[in-house]
Amino acid sequence: MDPARKPGEFAQRDYALALSGGGLPANSTAVPDRWKVPLPHWQRYLDPSLETPYLQEKIRLWHPYQQSRLKGDAPIFGQDIFTNITAKSFSLAEFRRLPVASGVSTVSPKSYEFFGKGGQSLFSTDTSVSVDVFKGETSFKPVTWLVRINVVENENWTRTRENNLLNPDPRGSHFNDSGISPNISVLQGKGPDTSALQAFPASSTNINPVVNTTAFTSTINPEDAFAYLLNQGVTLPPSSVQSTPPAPAPAPAPAPAPAPAPAPAPAPAPAPAAAPAATTQTAPSSQTQTRYTYRHKNTTSLQEAFLEVHLRDLSDNYDFISSKVGIQPFSSDFRGFIFSDSNLGARVFGNASNNKSQYNLAYFNMREKDTYSELNTLDSRDQQVFVANFYRQDFLTKGYTTQLSFHANADGAGTKYDRNGFLVRPAPLGTVLQNEADGSLLGHKLQSYYLGWAGDGHIGKFNINHAFYQVLGKDEFNSLAGRSVNINAQMAALELSLDRDWVRWKISGFYASGDSNPTDGTARGFDTILDNPFFFGGPFSWYVREGFGLAGTGVNLKERNSLVPSFRTSKTQGQSNFVNPGVLIVGLGTDVDVTPKTKAFANLNYVQFAETAPVKYALQTDHARSDLGVDASVGLKYRPFLTENIIISAGIGFFFPGGGYKDIYRQNTSRVPGFDAQEKPGKTDSYLYNALLTLTLNY
Repeated sequence: MDPARKPGEFAQRDYALALSGGGLPANSTAVPDRWKVPLPHWQRYLDPSLETPYLQEKIRLWHPYQQSRLKGDAPIFGQDIFTNITAKSFSLAEFRRLPVASGVSTVSPKSYEFFGKGGQSLFSTDTSVSVDVFKGETSFKPVTWLVRINVVENENWTRTRENNLLNPDPRGSHFNDSGISPNISVLQGKGPDTSALQAFPASSTNINPVVNTTAFTSTINPEDAFAYLLNQGVTLPPSSVQSTPPAPAPAPAPAPAPAPAPAPAPAPAPAPAAAPAATTQTAPSSQTQTRYTYRHKNTTSLQEAFLEVHLRDLSDNYDFISSKVGIQPFSSDFRGFIFSDSNLGARVFGNASNNKSQYNLAYFNMREKDTYSELNTLDSRDQQVFVANFYRQDFLTKGYTTQLSFHANADGAGTKYDRNGFLVRPAPLGTVLQNEADGSLLGHKLQSYYLGWAGDGHIGKFNINHAFYQVLGKDEFNSLAGRSVNINAQMAALELSLDRDWVRWKISGFYASGDSNPTDGTARGFDTILDNPFFFGGPFSWYVREGFGLAGTGVNLKERNSLVPSFRTSKTQGQSNFVNPGVLIVGLGTDVDVTPKTKAFANLNYVQFAETAPVKYALQTDHARSDLGVDASVGLKYRPFLTENIIISAGIGFFFPGGGYKDIYRQNTSRVPGFDAQEKPGKTDSYLYNALLTLTLNY
């Protein structure tokens, strides 16, 4: 040991005698660059072609398995500055059935009263390239400094079977202000004069619909509208419209009861469709596929861009303090229950006690998310998140890690419409504040504070993962409650598992408190900040993965990749809502290591509301049972090369509705006026599903 080295000092010292080539052992030679010393030949097999990891004599530039400079095996500058380039492609194909509204201009004339065809398909590809440049030899100690840039490009294609799901404009998601669309070309870039149809006024600068306050004085058939547009010089796609002579339009079907206090702006969810006229027509197929039910979007985002700096060493055992500043990923607990995101922030982290203790102090100035890809934008969201947590390994018993945490969420976000034109802030449910001067909508501030205890590891032969959170705070104006509310809600989760050779058996439970009295001034429904939990089967589970709307409102019952039925408009763009029904989930599952390359998953869960009062109040009904249904899923994960370079995952999940689901999403049991008397009234789907296939490629 060098007597001149100070305790906690890890810097490499220079020795003049060694640098000059003196003081060497007998029969040895000084090598100026130790990274160029070749690995010794070692032939383990009779066939030398199998020895590629051991026969390498030169450092490669890019090879993913051999020693190469672009993956940090050797320095690119000097003796201790490295780079690591990672390229990744994640492709997803998903097919699903959700409860959806048939819309104000339904695709199918037999979409009964409100609920339409819920089949949807989604294809998405994330292509990312990240570059790390860092100083320091990291085998035993943290980097001295590191710079990371990660750029992600997302392409996604979505197809639905009903209008108004991708865009609230009944003319379709591809109709734009220039008057040019893939299917309808307007002469001279001007919209047609539709005043005779009493539809919407058009101009060369704005042909978006404008509310028509004049009552309709005549009955217009869809085929008459097509003929009228042709006379105005509008080119329609080649298609025939077959019809019988026009018949008077029937009275519209009754709409669901309004929320407690209707919002002054239209809700993003479509209103119940009026019953169609007694005619037979074939809509142009190209319009159905592109104008209304198909969307293709691409987005490029800077998902990570941060500088990490090593601040101080605390002991000879590599205990340290470091910092990160910039756009960075962070998950605040073991399973991502409260906050899991990549966003703009600053973080101080480190360890102590021979790495038995770890800690994080993190602050995030949240950015807005893109509507289609949920990737970061550069726009500020006016939301600040602070997280402090502390981990202790081998707490009370070896193999068990406990965590204490504190989260603070200060959300002052104002009014926001997403890129589809749907209102996401404030939530259009119940009462929405208005500016008396100009009638514009007003947002509201929300402050929530989470105290949490979580654990992960094993106690004896049993594996355990648990979490408990208490949230307090204040919502300046909750739209469903119609007033300011104080927050007081709880969440608890527990997973116990037992390993038997290559099989792991699991039993799980999750509880999020619900609000038994939505208008009493205390919000008791638990909600998160930005969660991404892996629980109950994760991406294979229909309930966990899918987000779906609350019937007849402008909010979702539950968000995608979440456990909590929070009544938000969007997990990434909406605000937390603590006046919600909460949930109770219990489940059984198993993870099976079928082969070293293949792992299988199976889960069966029962889901019910913790409280039904918010559901009844939001839908203005006195009948809402608590049982949502049963969720069952299976999945496979396959790694053909026993590495993370190629990963193939596939799975399918089913949801079998219970009484509570049917009470929310049931269709009118009475026959709809205007339909053939032989037609049967609509019924709730007997089951819902999601099937997915993913391919991950890593370099």
